[in-house]
Amino acid sequence: QEEVASRSAQLAPIADRMPWGPALPVGCLATLPALLALLPEQAWAQSITFDELSVPTAQSFQTLHVFYVHGEQDAAAALYGPASVTFALQQEKEGPKSVQSHASYVGLQVHILPQMNFGDMIEKAHFCEDRKFKFKRKGRSVSYSITGKSNVQKSDIKEASGAYALILSNCAETSTDIKVRGKVSVRNPHGYLPAIDYPKRTLYGIFALLYTGTSVFWAILGHPWKSHLYFMQKGIALVNVMGAVECIVFFFLYEVWNRTGDWSHALFLVAALSSVYKAMVCFRVVLVSAIADDPLYTDEDGPSASLFVQALMAVHMMADFNYRMVQADKMGKVLSFQQVLMRSVPMILFGTVIFVWTFMALNSLVLRLEERKEKSQARLFWHSLLLVALSAAGGVLVVAAQLLDPTGADASTWSGHWLYADGYRQGVFFLLLCGLMAIWRPREEIQGYTYAGIVDVGVTVGVPSYMDDGISGDEGAGIELRQNPRAPD
Repeated sequence: QEEVASRSAQLAPIADRMPWGPALPVGCLATLPALLALLPEQAWAQSITFDELSVPTAQSFQTLHVFYVHGEQDAAAALYGPASVTFALQQEKEGPKSVQSHASYVGLQVHILPQMNFGDMIEKAHFCEDRKFKFKRKGRSVSYSITGKSNVQKSDIKEASGAYALILSNCAETSTDIKVRGKVSVRNPHGYLPAIDYPKRTLYGIFALLYTGTSVFWAILGHPWKSHLYFMQKGIALVNVMGAVECIVFFFLYEVWNRTGDWSHALFLVAALSSVYKAMVCFRVVLVSAIADDPLYTDEDGPSASLFVQALMAVHMMADFNYRMVQADKMGKVLSFQQVLMRSVPMILFGTVIFVWTFMALNSLVLRLEERKEKSQARLFWHSLLLVALSAAGGVLVVAAQLLDPTGADASTWSGHWLYADGYRQGVFFLLLCGLMAIWRPREEIQGYTYAGIVDVGVTVGVPSYMDDGISGDEGAGIELRQNPRAPD
């Protein structure tokens, strides 16, 4: 009875130990300012707002953005007619408002023109004439003059699908300190989502349903063992919940973006943080279980180990968040492969370090458990080790797909962008999570406890099967103990 009481006392605080640990929320909050610093003022979108945009020097131009436009014949849904562009821009000088602040500076224009025909449409040496931008041939371009007053101009883009560059030109005689304020919006036949991103709305809707389903399924499986779930099982529950939050928020982000043209910083921040936090928790529960003295029921065992794990996970979160920002920004800003690769190196480096450490720690744990003849636990962590090895192959596939995404200005390369950018990542992660759920699903075979309710008095407790050969009763204490013939070795 003393042994049973001792074991019950040990189990009580275990239910309160969650997979994120007592220090992790503090560590994650500490990284939030750094993550906010990585968030750009505006990610690439179909509606671009300019606030105090500096104009190029006289007799020059610069490319500001790239829009991805579907022709009406290629659109998945033609809800708004042909694609269109709306300009609402004006000049504004720095300093206090005055009559001179809005004086017109002649020569500023913005243009929308096909990116593929960019070189053929522009006179590279003499592109200014009479303070206006001159094209070799007009083609499918739309121009707008920026004056001291805001005027709205809307033009249809009735040509074929393609990437369109937004150019700001200054054909004035002298340079100026004037700034440009306002907005340029491009609406596709289906709405304001970029043509290459429209399928992502459906993708995240599907994964939102899948993660919600697995969250409910895992809760049902774990309910009978809710007071005695293992650290890994609690971690899986959290990963499912964060996956549902991520995909639901991304779905609403794309829905709002498509309807209004407004890219929500708040929604993107919640969705992106949920995504990197989900990946971090998955890494952490496996790593912490592998390095802990008690791999089933423990968090970090020592302050030094806890601090190192927290620091490593926090840095990985920042690197992963920065990588997501690069992926979100590269199409609108047309970043080169070298630029994307260089900004992806931190995430790849820290991800590799965590993977190698986790693999080696799991391998050592399996060997220790086999030496101690704890066969059931050894099997669980051996299968987890195989899953970690598969995750390495999956990670290489995902990163390679994102870095080598062939999407370009030609509309024929757009059909698979959703798969390269988000589809492989979401699909591989979800399949690996399902594998982890299959290995660690709560059941008597691995939990090792059964429970019987008492009608009148006392409490219900569980004991390992080796502590009782049959059924024992203590009527005075109101406790009934039952053998579990399939408990772990």
